[in-house]
Amino acid sequence: NMLASIMINNKLNVFPNPTSGGIRIFLKGADILRVNVYNSAGNILLLNQSVQINGKEAELNLSSLQDGVYIVEVMTEKGTVREKIVLQK
Repeated sequence: NMLASIMINNKLNVFPNPTSGGIRIFLKGADILRVNVYNSAGNILLLNQSVQINGKEAELNLSSLQDGVYIVEVMTEKGTVREKIVLQK
C-alpha cells in the first residue's frame, strides 16, 4: 500500500546520519518487524551483528561495513520504508 508507506515514512527517524557505525531507528505508529540493510548496488547485506528490535525502536551496528552509502529498509505490518544512511568512520 503506497499511501500507508508514505504515512509511515513521515514517522521514521534514523540517526545519527551520517554515522560512524551505530544507528538507532524510531518509528511512530507501527511496530518494526524487520530491518534490512542494502548497499548502493541494491544487494542485501547480512551483518554479523544482530539487529536489536524492541517494538517501535531498533538499533544496529554498521561498523563492520566499509564507508559509503547504504539503504536501511524498515518493514512493519503497515508497509515498508527506506532511508539512506551515510557511513563515515
